[in-house]
Amino acid sequence: MLRGFSASIRSVIFDSKLRYFKDPNILPDFTLLLMHLNILLIGFAVVATILGLMNILFKLNGFNSKAHNSKLLSVGYALVTVITILFYYLSKEPLVNFIILIIFILTIIWVNYQTIIKSRNSVFNYVLILLIGSIFSIILLNYFNSKLEKESLKTTAYELNRIDESLIKFYLVDLVNQSLTDPQVISSFSRRDLNLDALAFIQWSKSILQRESMNSFLAFYDRFGNKSGSFEIGIFPKDKIVPSKISSANEVMFSDESKNPVEKNLVAVRRIYELGIPRGFISAGINFNVSRLAASEFPDFIESNLSILNQVVNIKQLKIFLFVNGELAQVYGDVFPSREQIKLMLSSNLDSTFNDGWLKINFNGENYETYLLKTTNNGNEFLTAISVADKEFSWNLFNFFKVFFVHALFILIVFIFLLIIRIGSINYTFKTKLLFAFLLVSIIPVILLAIYNRQIVEERSKESIFNELKQRADYVQNHIQSQLAKTKNRSIPQAALNASNELKISFILFDGTEQIFNSNENYLRIGLLDKKLNSDAYYNLHYLRLKEFLSKENINKYYYDSYYRQINLGNKEFILAVNDAFNKIKIPFSTTEIDVVIFGIYSFAVLLIVLFSTIFANQISLPIQKLTKATEAVGKGDLSVQIEHKAKGELKELLDGFNLMTMELKRNQMELAELERESAWKEMAKQVAHEIKNPLTPMKLAIQQLITAYKDKRGDFDKLFDKVSNTILTQIDNLSQIASEFSRFAKMPSLKIEIVDLIKILNETINIFINEKAKIIIQTNLTEALIEADANQLSRMFINFIRNSIQANANKIVFIISRNIDEYEISISDNGTGIAEEFRDKIFNENFTTKSQGMGLGLSIAKRFIENINGKIILDSSSEKGTTFKVIIPAYDKF
Repeated sequence: MLRGFSASIRSVIFDSKLRYFKDPNILPDFTLLLMHLNILLIGFAVVATILGLMNILFKLNGFNSKAHNSKLLSVGYALVTVITILFYYLSKEPLVNFIILIIFILTIIWVNYQTIIKSRNSVFNYVLILLIGSIFSIILLNYFNSKLEKESLKTTAYELNRIDESLIKFYLVDLVNQSLTDPQVISSFSRRDLNLDALAFIQWSKSILQRESMNSFLAFYDRFGNKSGSFEIGIFPKDKIVPSKISSANEVMFSDESKNPVEKNLVAVRRIYELGIPRGFISAGINFNVSRLAASEFPDFIESNLSILNQVVNIKQLKIFLFVNGELAQVYGDVFPSREQIKLMLSSNLDSTFNDGWLKINFNGENYETYLLKTTNNGNEFLTAISVADKEFSWNLFNFFKVFFVHALFILIVFIFLLIIRIGSINYTFKTKLLFAFLLVSIIPVILLAIYNRQIVEERSKESIFNELKQRADYVQNHIQSQLAKTKNRSIPQAALNASNELKISFILFDGTEQIFNSNENYLRIGLLDKKLNSDAYYNLHYLRLKEFLSKENINKYYYDSYYRQINLGNKEFILAVNDAFNKIKIPFSTTEIDVVIFGIYSFAVLLIVLFSTIFANQISLPIQKLTKATEAVGKGDLSVQIEHKAKGELKELLDGFNLMTMELKRNQMELAELERESAWKEMAKQVAHEIKNPLTPMKLAIQQLITAYKDKRGDFDKLFDKVSNTILTQIDNLSQIASEFSRFAKMPSLKIEIVDLIKILNETINIFINEKAKIIIQTNLTEALIEADANQLSRMFINFIRNSIQANANKIVFIISRNIDEYEISISDNGTGIAEEFRDKIFNENFTTKSQGMGLGLSIAKRFIENINGKIILDSSSEKGTTFKVIIPAYDKF
């Protein structure tokens, strides 16, 4: 099952175009949301199926959750673990590593124990299974995604070596032909009212080149070869082409303008005809250069997140080094390898079949996984090295929790649904209330702290952006002023152009509210940028006389920061503007990195809070639970209960007070019983003496009268004899009645006989002893055992047996209930010290006890009760290993 589970998740990662961890967005789109739900359901189905199969195997081997056969359970769990590990080592290609396997097995065993022993028949077990399924599905997602990311380095290396002229030509032909299908493009060559720069941008933005973020251009030329409109990024079209060198046929011509063997610089040109008349030319070009990959020339607002090189890992996270004939030719990324690192890459042992290999390199204290691929082309030997940094702990946490967050929403919906269904039967215990209080007090400050920290870091990021833009403005201002100071006749726009080209900084220069220079004139030509000065900037700099001003501006839905300042050039005031839309600014912490760290770390903190809050709530509420159960036991007549604890402070005083109270209650009960018994006997003696004295007097008089008549030889003696005899017999009957009443006084109180469930009462009684050290087990195949008895007396009998076993140092008490035709047999066994042989014949005698504080009534009362309901109780066996009693009670016949 685990292998099938792993294969399913692996297929989700490797066989799908969806990327679960590439983008740092916490909330997924609808498609990804549905996939998260499917993954959660897969995890739930697998865990539930495994648990179901385990339960079936246990039941087939005689396991019963009520019997709680711990030996069978332990053996079963051990066998499952051993078989799974053996299967792992015998498998040729195990899909998961050994650590994940062991964690999975142990978790499944724990969940199985929870669901069949601790909280069996609870509907909230489904929530637990959902939770475990979610955790392991996310672990496997992360695991296989890491493998895919590593594999993607290979893909990137092969793609870099696969980029040839045929692929680039295909892109160029596609762009040219796509443009020619637009009637507006064809008609633009005979019209003067169209913005051909904007038209070029529109066509380019719909092409593969934009989607792949490749340095490219699209240009239109009139029939004389003069450029009439263009859009370019990273590569510039010629201002003029030679029409005579271009074929008059309807075909695309190519020219290779590459300057070295490690780049591709191709240009395509085709004539444009309208109604058979040549109107001009359309040209497209691509520059493919490793050092200029990943849209380094692209502003963010037109950059695509697609990449022909790597669709798994963001290409900007890679470091690429291209060697030609043993020399480092091109580098992509912000890391330049040292001599030792270059030597290490060049001297690495590669696979003889595929000419590739793996290497670990440390750049600036950070470990990088590096893939090496060696190829040859046109007599040149190329070595491509591609590195990606090992993921930091915060990123791993973020990746885990951003998926778990979505799963948790689904699980929460299920939990709330179950909660609504069972709202009336929920027991809001002290532990539950305490746990919610802990979570409320702990999580809210953590959330507030996370929000506060994010705001602080965001403010610092804004400050960093402001300082970075300000610094670039300083460079531009100093460069232009230096030029004007050295060359008096140089125009300000020319000086600005020189500064932009040499400093590689994009900026805008305003004279009043009008632009006199823009580094990104192509975006100005196509109409994306405003030609006028921002009104807020003008107001703050001119009217409020601020030295500098930072403004939030936008291009459609893309927002960026613009820094403005007044500068003096040639004794005249100008306004300089530098923004982060066209200048790539690297700040210590980006908003994305902030979100990753905060979401990952604080989600982990919340998880720890939930875990420790649960542990603390259990520890604090455990003495209260013991006290509750003990109070319930006292209420049912068990005054021998004592709470063992290690508490301190007020809880210690409370529990010690309870123990002292039960001891005093028991002593008072004994004294009160003795006093009541003595008082009752005295009162009864008085009444018996009085009642006996009453019939004796007439009996005495009658006998005296009879004796006198006999001595006097009275004639009516026979008649008198009959009369006296009847009187005496009557008085004797009165004495017999008095004796019967006295006998009834000495008996037990009358029983309240009713139909009760023996198993139900036993379960309720056992609950009283839930916090005792002894394990109390019921073993039976019966679901119901109806008898006619007094429920309270039956419960007292079970309490007495359990308490006697505990006092005999037993740590295991087993009740075995079975039915034999028309009676139930209850076997009560323990592993205590047993009953001494000389006492075994006396244990049912009244007032016999071997305990210093015992009254000797427990077993005698139990025997009398059982006999009163036509049952019997016997001592089956006793030794140093334990004692067994058997109780037989007639079954209730429903018919």
